Amino acid sequence: MKKRWRPYEIALAVAVAVSFLALSLLGDGLPCAIRSLVGLPCPSCGIGRALWSASRGAFADSFSWHPLWPLLPALALVYLLQRKGRFPFLTTLWQNRWFWVSLLVALMLCYLFRMILFYPHTPPLDPNPQAPLYPLLGFWGM
Repeated sequence: MKKRWRPYEIALAVAVAVSFLALSLLGDGLPCAIRSLVGLPCPSCGIGRALWSASRGAFADSFSWHPLWPLLPALALVYLLQRKGRFPFLTTLWQNRWFWVSLLVALMLCYLFRMILFYPHTPPLDPNPQAPLYPLLGFWGM
């Protein structure tokens, strides 16, 4: 039996297409929502530009934007292959809680490492003082 695409899968595909369209039209892409609101970079800041750079073949640039960018295409491939049902071990991996926890831990460790080394002087890890909640960070000495 052929599996139908779920609405969230279609929405995700449209979001990816719109993001790449925005990157191609705006050049710098869509701003990070967290950085635009809070003023601090989020753990995934730069990943859209990293994917865009990789799609143009500028792999050195893509790793400078975000070193974990290869995980997104890999996860998309795993998702598509496990969805077909021909690779049961991929379905088991996709449904494994520890797989997702380890990815989250890797993302947070990468974020911590990048913040220590590159904040506040290297994009995309530079602050956004124009963000509405950025003045509140003064209470914490940021």
